[in-house]
Amino acid sequence: MERQKQLIELMDYCMGVITIDVTVKDPFVQKKDRTDTMEAIQDILRLRNVPERQIRPLARKLYDCLFGQMLLTKLLSDPLVSNIKILAHDQIRLKCLNHRKNAGICFQNPGQYLHFVEYLLIRNDMRPEGPYAYLSFCDADSSPEDLLCFHVSSRRINSVNTPYLHIHRIPKQKKYLRDLIASGMLESQTASYLSAQARYGGCILFTGSGKQEQSTLLNALIDLIPHNRSALAIQEREELFSLSHPEIMFQHTTPTSRVLSSYDTRELMENGLLLDSDYFILDELRRENALPFWKAVSQGCHCWAIIQGQDARQALEHLTDFLYLGSSCPRETILPSLCQISSIVCLEKGKVSELVEIQGWDPVSGSLQLNHIL
Repeated sequence: MERQKQLIELMDYCMGVITIDVTVKDPFVQKKDRTDTMEAIQDILRLRNVPERQIRPLARKLYDCLFGQMLLTKLLSDPLVSNIKILAHDQIRLKCLNHRKNAGICFQNPGQYLHFVEYLLIRNDMRPEGPYAYLSFCDADSSPEDLLCFHVSSRRINSVNTPYLHIHRIPKQKKYLRDLIASGMLESQTASYLSAQARYGGCILFTGSGKQEQSTLLNALIDLIPHNRSALAIQEREELFSLSHPEIMFQHTTPTSRVLSSYDTRELMENGLLLDSDYFILDELRRENALPFWKAVSQGCHCWAIIQGQDARQALEHLTDFLYLGSSCPRETILPSLCQISSIVCLEKGKVSELVEIQGWDPVSGSLQLNHIL
């Protein structure tokens, strides 16, 4: 117990020294010179009169804390863990295969947890001393297998005197339709239908529960876009990517803490209309970006987007609401225009549960004609 306490004190001391150096001279983190960092840690341990035989293994542990995720490292190496949510130093929750549970581990005290969050922000070019309410950012370097997406909300908006931290893992390894068929997300017939939609054009909406699963399916379809077509993918987190297509541009939103100006998906969509793209891909369709998205649809672009909804009809209702609230058009004018959407894919519990094709508009009933393929 005493040895563990001494190790924690050394960790806090090293993290404090590195943090001070980062804010003043930036020699460790922003330059990411990890060799110098390891040598600096060893020098710190020598100054603390640590026996020479213990310096190298102890320096390795401290190094893993500085460039890793401290006690979260083991959790983040578990392939079943998709999300980690920390509500307090002793309240760490996991999401594994769509089930939530306690992690069974905790930080030593509130101070150590707060120190970890502050250093996490500094290491990702954020400013923990700034007057932020919440921050979102991604770390592509700490894990070789996953992109780690962080969301930190501060005491400015929390009702408790501690920050909340949410970590979402996005696998760096590309998953293709064959992988999703093998995992049970969709049947081969559904995959063939979506492949044709991707190759030959069509506006597709993805909805249902589990945005991560929707993004995974959307990302699998991206590489099926013909190579003689261009595309623009706009996202808030770096979930979408291609390993083979020669002409897909990927853009992401920017938080105000990293640049002088921030750019949201609406502004990126409006700029994207000038880039001569055949396909527009949006990681989440909302009220604020619905109009430029629909403008792209009206111009004949093949547009794909994730939209909130429990099923296909609710997704269409949400899109109608977004367009109505963002424009002066009456709903009676908006509804027939939704025929430009070719299909809607609904996922539930990680599987495609509904596949709907829009066949046209029925002026007699005043409703869209939907064909349930699945």
